[in-house]
Amino acid sequence: MKRLTIETLTDGDVSVLSLRGELDVATAPQLKDALLPLAEAGGLIAVSLETLEFLDSRGIGVLVAATRAAREAGGDVAIAIPSRAQRHSIEVLKLDTFLTLRDDEAQAVAALTGGTR
Repeated sequence: MKRLTIETLTDGDVSVLSLRGELDVATAPQLKDALLPLAEAGGLIAVSLETLEFLDSRGIGVLVAATRAAREAGGDVAIAIPSRAQRHSIEVLKLDTFLTLRDDEAQAVAALTGGTR
């Protein structure tokens, strides 16, 4: 089993979390611990899945919960998700209308700082 590595950087007013490895039932709590405090504080958060190898429904659930929490607190989350397979998983669940999905990290940051949803 591969582990999840989370690198957190700041791009202006946006916190950027870059995920590497696998986001699944075993590692979702790790992302939740890193992401939810930023979301609950109303932060602007870009989550990059560009180097993520695997994403399951538990990981998607954390992204949905963080997006909901951020929006309720006056912030937002945008997700860089270039993988067609991972994007398809979100589309099948009909969450692509709720989550802000972009092809790369730069587009996710732009979506939070004046770009379009």
